[in-house]
Parts: sequence; structure tokens; C-alpha cells
Amino acid sequence: MVAPMSASKPISTFENSLAREAQKLAQILKKQRVQLVLAESCTGGMVAAALTRVPGISQHFCGSAVVYQSESKHAWLKIPQRLIDRFGAESLKMSQVLATQALRKTPQATVSAAITGDLGPTGKIGTVFMACEIRKPFTLQVSERIELLELAPKLRRSKTQRHGLQLLASQCLLSMVRQLLSDTLR
Repeated sequence: MVAPMSASKPISTFENSLAREAQKLAQILKKQRVQLVLAESCTGGMVAAALTRVPGISQHFCGSAVVYQSESKHAWLKIPQRLIDRFGAESLKMSQVLATQALRKTPQATVSAAITGDLGPTGKIGTVFMACEIRKPFTLQVSERIELLELAPKLRRSKTQRHGLQLLASQCLLSMVRQLLSDTLR
């Protein structure tokens, strides 16, 4: 889990934290010789962008499906419309299904991670849902709901709230994957 941060720090602090988390995950992916695939919604590809800044990551990062709209989730990852209708595009169940489908659609990947949630401007701002699934040596999935504004409460009043929340959500997802890999694939 990511330690609470203050929004009084400039956005560059969030960007630096995301870059460090991407570097840490890249080292673990390389060390364990696994490949990662992502399904991103609310982060809009920011997690993939952070990873692709790490030299040599192409050996361990398959790519990311940025499925921002429900229609994209259905068309690209074959998420059944009945699941989207039943659980919503922004739910814990949806993050789990996104992770599963990303892994199914990417045979070379060993691990998948997915994120969806509400980063504003309206709704339950700052609520994100993440899931991570490992295919080998056994199937294991973990998921979590995170209230980002509890981690960085001053973002609530920040002019850069949405961007800050995207950075923090991206960092949380990378941290989740890193922790899962550290705990299970030693």
C-alpha cells in the first residue's frame, strides 16, 4: 500500500513517486522473469506510460488495453455486457474481470493488473478498484478498493485534483503488483 501523501507537495512529487514505483516493479519483473499485461480505465494509460519509461522493460511488459468506456471493455476485452450492467464499469468485480480478460487475451503474460474507478469530476471521486492476477505456477487473484482522497486528502481542494488522483492511482496499482509478485513468486 502507498503511504499517505500531501497534495501541498507539487504534482512533480506524485510523478517522481510513480517513476520510482515503476522502476521497482521493473526490477522484480526482470528478476522473476515474468511478463505483465494491463487493463486500464481511469488511469488512461498512465501506468503503461510510467513503465515504458524504464529502459529494457519491453522484455517484461506486454502492453496495456486502455478501456476507458464500457463499450471498449466489451468490444476489446470481451467483457459481457450483462456483467457491466450488473456490477457497473467502476466496481471491484469489474477490476477482477478486467484482469482476468487481459490475461486470457495475452498468452505470453504471466501476470495481469487492472484498474477502474471514479476520478471525477462527479460521482464518488477518488474511489478506485484494482485487481491483479497471476497465471503461473498457479492461478491467484487479489483485488482491492482504495479511497485515494484518504491517502491524499488535500487533493480534494487541488486545482490539479484529477491529474494527481490519476498519478496516485497508477502508483497504487504498480505497488499492488510489486507486492503480490514479491509475496508469491520468490
